[in-house]
Amino acid sequence: SPGVATGVVIARGYGRAISRISRQQKHGERHHITNRASLNRAAFRDDEDRWFFLRILRDFDVRFEVEVEAFCFMTTHYHLVLACSLEEMAKAMHRLGFLYTQYFNDRHDVDGPLFSGRFYSNPIHDERYHRNAVRYIHRNPLAIDKNMDLARYRWSSHAVYLGLRPLDFVVSEPTLKLFGGSREVFRDFVEDPSNNLQEPDIVGVQDAVRVVTESMPTGTPSDRKLLQRFRLRLVCLIALDHLGQTSKDVASQLQLSPSGVRSQASRARSLLQDDELFQRLWVEVIEKIGPINNLPSWWSSSWDS
Repeated sequence: SPGVATGVVIARGYGRAISRISRQQKHGERHHITNRASLNRAAFRDDEDRWFFLRILRDFDVRFEVEVEAFCFMTTHYHLVLACSLEEMAKAMHRLGFLYTQYFNDRHDVDGPLFSGRFYSNPIHDERYHRNAVRYIHRNPLAIDKNMDLARYRWSSHAVYLGLRPLDFVVSEPTLKLFGGSREVFRDFVEDPSNNLQEPDIVGVQDAVRVVTESMPTGTPSDRKLLQRFRLRLVCLIALDHLGQTSKDVASQLQLSPSGVRSQASRARSLLQDDELFQRLWVEVIEKIGPINNLPSWWSSSWDS
């Protein structure tokens, strides 16, 4: 099921199988969900595919009491904001993945899994993240054309929020309420590029790293050492490269020397190039943190297209 981890991942360079990390679910009422096709393939080849995906989403509220608050479909991936219980979310997402993959494979005469495993879900725990998650989702199409009129992009809920497109299953009121119910204020927030996302602090990064890595096996001393190294390198990399902090600032918070912070980040960058497990952990930490700026070009090109 979507909430249960299966299979193994081979840690390149370590010569052993490591159990796949289980989803760390938290109770909440609203969730930012995303998934992408495996091997950076197209998840949606044309508009007919996208219409079928929309038809499944339209059923969520009736079948599962799951409200769709926002969506965006790109070529390789999708984003959703859902309001529901964890149990109903799991049922709805299982049906979505099963029906869409079956349809896609039959229509395009292909076999096997379409998406790269389980979907990512992150609880939307406060108003800041709620606003930023919807903004991030609705701005995804700018990766196709940075001058695009977002309201004209057919495959996101942005035009629904602006009252320009009737999709009765999209529940926009809870998000618009954060903007005083004003569609104009919401539009300015989403479309004005100067409204930069607020970045998490290093404590938030450490928490995300801990949650993502806490299910790594630690039965042997070598396992525990690997876990400690990975945690430290993930924090240093994200703090320097994606939060824009200085090595001196990070060092003071992690009780390291500035050179030590730079060294750990450098090793992390190398691991991102050739270590499958470390790259997957990095992806999960980024998803756990939520929308942030300054992601590397290979990440942007693999998701925002």
